[in-house]
Amino acid sequence: MFILRKYRWPSIVLLLSWILVSVGPVLALEDPDSISLESVKVFQNLWETGDQLYVIEYKIMYATDPDEEPEDTFFVGLLDSSSILQATKQVPYYDHYFLAIYLDSAASLVWESTCTVMVAGSPSYFSELEADVTKASMALNPALNWISGVEDDSRDYLGDWCVSLAGTLETSWDTPLLTDADKLNTEGASIFKDEIPGLDSICVGIFQTSLQQMEVDDVPFDDTYQTTLESNMGTRLASTMTNLGEAIGVSQGTVGAICVVILFFIIAGRMFVATGHSGTAVALSIPFILIGVLLNLITVQWLFVAGLLIVILFGVYFILARLA
Repeated sequence: MFILRKYRWPSIVLLLSWILVSVGPVLALEDPDSISLESVKVFQNLWETGDQLYVIEYKIMYATDPDEEPEDTFFVGLLDSSSILQATKQVPYYDHYFLAIYLDSAASLVWESTCTVMVAGSPSYFSELEADVTKASMALNPALNWISGVEDDSRDYLGDWCVSLAGTLETSWDTPLLTDADKLNTEGASIFKDEIPGLDSICVGIFQTSLQQMEVDDVPFDDTYQTTLESNMGTRLASTMTNLGEAIGVSQGTVGAICVVILFFIIAGRMFVATGHSGTAVALSIPFILIGVLLNLITVQWLFVAGLLIVILFGVYFILARLA
């Protein structure tokens, strides 16, 4: 009685599961008119060293496509040299189509080994799988199916194969997938990017329109002049700025910039009172910014920022005012 209580619920669940599996009917689906693997290409070293991408072209032909979803009725499997199933993927469509299986370096199979790829009906819909009726297979040949290469070469090979495959599907479907320049058009790009996620990041050149990161040379900053200005501040002023910065939680450079900005506005205000003209007041106050740079209170970079702001203000005040 104790044992029955301890294992009662797990036992009931397992028993019910076994009964449902045992007596559950296999869903019926008509055999396809034909089923075949048209091509298989295996590429390596695409996103990381040692990874593998299996691009598998298949045909599951029906005069009229079944109402059942293809993802539920057929799958593609990858078997290793010991005929052990290593990876599967549901087919996305009936008819003439393709899919890709990606294996990272940790899951990759032995390169150029005697692997087998098969497309087959799901046991849930087909009680028996018969060769060339409800399943088809292809033993991979090192000379035909395995495409060896380092990263750049493998990406070029994959791009070329995608364009070639798009041409085959274009003829089969009677639907344009390529441009006149043999680039994937909008529809072709959508299909191939769906089946091979990340394709547009490694095979940029096969797309009609693409985004490519601009390569910019990293020019080292020459701070020789800035270094020569550091001694102009003097020990006492530098110590004062450092202590003030530590007190308010900012760097010495920030304290110096704040002081120069405050001094600039004070002087500009006094100049405006004396001249009655804001533009003149700003112009006469600019030398004090240069003094701040020479004393190393602000860096040369901030001088350029201040100069840019002054140019903008000049444009707004003088040029636009006269155009109005």
